[in-house]
Amino acid sequence: MTDTPEALISRYLDQTADADDVRRLDELVRADADVRRELFLASAHDAHLRECLAEDQDIAPVQPTRWRPGIVWAVSAAAAMLLVAVGLALFIDRYPDPEVSGAYRIVGGGPVERGSVIVAERGLVKVSLGGYCRVDLDEGGRLQIAGAKRAEEVVLRQGRATCQADRDVGTFAVRTDVGSVSVTGTQFSVKTIEDQGDHDMFNKRMAVSVLTGAVLISGAWGEMTLQAGETAITPPPEAVLRKIVADLNLPAVEHQKVMQILSSERVKAFRSKYRTTLRSELFEVAHKTLSSTMPKIMPKKVSTKIRAIRMKLRAGPPKPGDIARIRLAMQQRTRVIMMTVIHKTADELADKGAADDHLIASMLAKKVRAKLPAEKIVAFEAAVKAAKIPDSEPEYFAQAAQRVQDAIKAYDPDITGIIDTKTGRVIVSDEQLGAQLKNPASDKRIAGKLNGILAGLNLSKPAQAKIAALLSGDRIEAQRAAAYTAIRARLFAVARERLQTAMPKKMPAKVQKKVMAIRMRLKAGGPPSADELSRIQSAVMDRSRSMMMRLLHQTADTIAAGAIEDDNPTAIALAGAIRAKLSPEQTKAFNAALTKAAITGDESKYAAQTEKKIDAIIEAYDPDLSGIVDSKTGKVIAGNDK
Repeated sequence: MTDTPEALISRYLDQTADADDVRRLDELVRADADVRRELFLASAHDAHLRECLAEDQDIAPVQPTRWRPGIVWAVSAAAAMLLVAVGLALFIDRYPDPEVSGAYRIVGGGPVERGSVIVAERGLVKVSLGGYCRVDLDEGGRLQIAGAKRAEEVVLRQGRATCQADRDVGTFAVRTDVGSVSVTGTQFSVKTIEDQGDHDMFNKRMAVSVLTGAVLISGAWGEMTLQAGETAITPPPEAVLRKIVADLNLPAVEHQKVMQILSSERVKAFRSKYRTTLRSELFEVAHKTLSSTMPKIMPKKVSTKIRAIRMKLRAGPPKPGDIARIRLAMQQRTRVIMMTVIHKTADELADKGAADDHLIASMLAKKVRAKLPAEKIVAFEAAVKAAKIPDSEPEYFAQAAQRVQDAIKAYDPDITGIIDTKTGRVIVSDEQLGAQLKNPASDKRIAGKLNGILAGLNLSKPAQAKIAALLSGDRIEAQRAAAYTAIRARLFAVARERLQTAMPKKMPAKVQKKVMAIRMRLKAGGPPSADELSRIQSAVMDRSRSMMMRLLHQTADTIAAGAIEDDNPTAIALAGAIRAKLSPEQTKAFNAALTKAAITGDESKYAAQTEKKIDAIIEAYDPDLSGIVDSKTGKVIAGNDK
C-alpha cells in the first residue's frame, strides 16, 4: 500500500485509513506546510462536492467526513474550523495586514500600513505583524512599521518596545539608529537611550534585554549575541575602541595585546574590578571632604545654638575646654550619621560609574594607550578625542564631594545631652566622650616642661603673657581634645588602609576553605575559581562593611584615647600654638629644645598598635556564606548579575 501524502489524504477522507495511516499523515502534517495545505484543499473540495451531490439528487446532504482526533492540524468536520486552527493566511496566501490597538496616532495620518510611524500616546500600544510578531510599545514610544512578508521589521525611533516572535514562521528584526536586533523566534525588549550632550559615539544607544531565546545585535560597531536572561547596552565601549584601534594599523603583536584588553569578557571583569577601585577612591574623597568641611561648618552651627541658649539664660560664653568638649561630642554624634552618608554616596556613585559606558570607555582608552607603540599614540588620542570620549572620572569625585558638603550644610546638630538647656552648662563627661580630657596631673607636667624650655628663649614680657595664657589648665584641656581628634583621624586612616590591604590577602583562603567544606560535604564540584572567589569576597565585604567600619572606629577611638593619656601628643599640640607667638629665631631654638626633651610628634607606636588590632580582627573574622554559596549544591549564587 502506497504512503504518498496524496494517497494517505485520499484514504483519510474516504474513511478507509487505518491507525498507521492516520499516524503517518499526522507526522507529515506536523512537519510539512505543503502537506497541511494539500489536506486543507482536499478537505474543502470533498465537503463542497458532497454538498453539490446532495442538492442535485434532492436528498438529505451527506454528512461530512468525521475528523479523527489523531490529526492535530484537523479540527472538526467543518472546513471553516480548520481555517481557524491552522490560519487561513498559511494556506490561501492571504497575508495579514499590520494591526495596531490602544491609544495611538499615525504620524501624518492615514491607515496602518508598512511605512506608518506609530506613536503610543497613552498606556501600552500593541502592534501585530504577519500573525507571528507582537510588539508592545510603551507610552511615549515611537516606531515605524517596515519589513516584508515573513520578514517583519520595525524601526524603533524612541522609547521602549517589548517584542515576541513565533518560531518557524518567519524572521523579525528591530532596528534603531544604533543597530538592529534580529531573531527567528524569541521574546525580548529594546529601549532607545539618547544622552544629553554631544558625545558622538555614545549619544544614541539602545538597551536590549532577552526574556526567552536568543538575539543577534549588530551595528556599525560590530555584533554580539545575547541569551535569555542577559542584558546589554550597545554600542559597548570596547566595540567603539576596537573600531578606533582597527584604523591604527598596528603591528600584529601589539594589535593582539590590545584586542585582549578589549575582549568582552575582559571588559566585563574590568567593570567589576573598577567598581571596587572607584568606590574606594570615592569614599576617600567623601571622607576627606567630611574631615575638611565639618570643622569649618559645625562650630558655627553649634556656637549659634549655644549662644542662643546662653543669651536666653543670660550666661557667659563657654570656656575653651567646654568648647572642645562640645566639638568632640558633636563629632562623635554626627560621625555615625555622616559615615552612613559617605558610604551611601560611594556605593551609589560607584554603581553608576561602573555602568557608565562613557567612563568605562575613557578608562579602557588609558589601558589601550599604555600598550601602543609611541608612534601610534598621537593618532589614537586624536581618534579618542574625535569620538568625544571624555575622562569623566573627576566629575564623579566632584559629585561625591558636593553630596557630602550638602549633607553637612543640611545637618541640624542635636546638642541634647551636651548642653543643659536649663543652665547653659556643658554636661558631657569624659566617660561619654570615651577619652580623658580633664587630667590636672598631666596638665601640670606638660606646663612645667614647656615653661622650662621657654625660659631659655629670653621672651619679651608680652610674649610671656600670651604664652602663659596658653598653658592654663582650661587651654591645655582644649589642646588635649584637639590632639585626640587629630590622632584619632590619623589612626582611623591607618586602620582602614590596613583593612583594605590585609583583607584581600586573608579572605580568599578563608572563603575557599569554607566553600570546599560545603562541596566536600555535598561531594559536588572542585575548588572555586578565581572569579567565584572574587564574587564571594565582594559579597562578604558588602555584607560585613557596617560591622567592619564599626570595628575600625572602635579601634581608632580606643588607641587614640590611650595616646592622649601620654603627655606627648598634648604637648605637641600646645607647641604648635606656642610657635605662632615666637619669632623665627626663637622658633628654631624652641624646636631644638623640644627634640632634646623628647617631645616629638612620633605616632608610630600607636599606628603599630592599630595595625596589630586590625590584623587580629581579620584573623578572627569568620565569613558568613549564607545566601552567597548554595548550601544544597555548593554553587556560588552571588554576583551572577555582574
